[in-house]
Amino acid sequence: MAKVNWEERFNVLKNANYKYSDTKEWRFALEEDKTKGTLQINARCWTIGEGENAYNGPSKNGFIIPITSSEDFDNIVKCFKEFADFADSCKEFV
Repeated sequence: MAKVNWEERFNVLKNANYKYSDTKEWRFALEEDKTKGTLQINARCWTIGEGENAYNGPSKNGFIIPITSSEDFDNIVKCFKEFADFADSCKEFV
């Protein structure tokens, strides 16, 4: 069986990029698997290369969260909001 490129298999329904340094950004996408009809959130850290031969692309840092229902999605959103509050409370340690 031939390997299918990510872009051929997944349809990006919505995406957002959050640059946090000159050479790094987080990319979030709500994706639909074209073969299965399922949804997922794909979060990946990207390297933004500087210079002619520099690497531009995803790093190994990231995660994919499957979404099986609207309740799943609501719970994921709630979790991200709670994580943001937690992260904000950790600023004193950084």
